Amino acid sequence: MRCRLSLNKRHGCLSREEAVSLAEAYGCSLGEEGPAVVLECSDCAVARRAAFARPAESPRDKPLEMRERSVVTMDALTARLLANLAMSRPLSRVLEPFVGSGAIAAEAERYGAYVVGVDIDISMLRRAARNTSADLVQADSRILPFRRAFDAAVGDAPYGRMSVVEGDVEGLVRQFLDEAMSVVKGRVVLALPIYFDAPQLRSCAMYIHGGLYRVIALAQSGGGPS
Repeated sequence: MRCRLSLNKRHGCLSREEAVSLAEAYGCSLGEEGPAVVLECSDCAVARRAAFARPAESPRDKPLEMRERSVVTMDALTARLLANLAMSRPLSRVLEPFVGSGAIAAEAERYGAYVVGVDIDISMLRRAARNTSADLVQADSRILPFRRAFDAAVGDAPYGRMSVVEGDVEGLVRQFLDEAMSVVKGRVVLALPIYFDAPQLRSCAMYIHGGLYRVIALAQSGGGPS
């Protein structure tokens, strides 16, 4: 079945990465058709879950309504984008460090993934529990209490005055990336501050609001134990 996705003019890099990720996650072939990409899939429901790329033949799935939010809760479409970039799909095992309110976890769960969310802040875990049925663990994402592998990790690095961070954010993220190499066997997707310097990571910049930009970075883990 041919499923056309129009790329987002404002976020061309991210919408193309999303289309490629969806094709890879669901075993679809991917082609070009003018300004759009075409997925050859068994079911165009794959295209309807796109967040930044837009399905041409039918409306995208409606964003989830969060029961409880905070001022730093990620919006639903961006959360879905990150879940898609992490190739969340039925039966995949997804780790969300810095789970916060659980926006990304909720979107990954929506499409069949088993999600474990980690946060050092117990108040954020209580909020996440109202938004997602993911398994939630209070832990430091720099010292993960897991031995088995996850298929992917996806998260929004903490920032701003409302976030609880011990030390600097850049150090936190680098330590998490080192730790993820031992427990994640697939893709690691993180939303990072624009100043984060990681030329070894594939990334796309994203405008949020006001003068705020984030970098969406993608890395491939070496893999943990199976």
